[in-house]
Amino acid sequence: MLALAALILLSLSVAPATASAPAAGEWAELDSGRLGDYLWSVKAKHAGTGARTGSRAAKSSCLVVRTKWNLGPYDFRITRYRRCGDGSSRLAPTQRPLIVSGELPRTPTRPKLTTVGMIFSAAIRRVRVTLADGSRRTIRLDRLSSFEARSTGLERVSYAAFSVRGPWCAERLVSQSAAGRTLWDSGAHDLACGADGSAD
Repeated sequence: MLALAALILLSLSVAPATASAPAAGEWAELDSGRLGDYLWSVKAKHAGTGARTGSRAAKSSCLVVRTKWNLGPYDFRITRYRRCGDGSSRLAPTQRPLIVSGELPRTPTRPKLTTVGMIFSAAIRRVRVTLADGSRRTIRLDRLSSFEARSTGLERVSYAAFSVRGPWCAERLVSQSAAGRTLWDSGAHDLACGADGSAD
């Protein structure tokens, strides 16, 4: 009996723990970092709109960008910008992406730092960007893992999250599939560079 009891205790002690999935609707950090005296982060989740489609509540993707400027041990400034989609349907490959950006410091002159977050359909793998100064960039997108998708409640979307020194404003975006096929094009005049550097 003693030997049997010891075997049972041993089997319990080495049994793997089962991690419970986090509750849907948590903010997931897409990326974060530090540039000099500036800390930045981009987070995403979904928020229910209250409307219902069939038996499921409609989901709206939300992005928030946050930047903290450390001026001293007890002196800092924080900017935070949040935007959500309309939640009417799943983000389609041919649909305009969700974009949020914010500058720090917030002044009419050239900003020190701009933080950008973008969410696209999972079918989008890269984005060609034409910036306000005429230069062009290609952004290769990351994808949410299945764990991140469950914890945020989002679909398996593609995204970009980054921060740059100075201003950053896109005047044109062209989203492409993995095969290089254009699925959405903002056009040359659809995006406007606002004072906060965001594409509206």
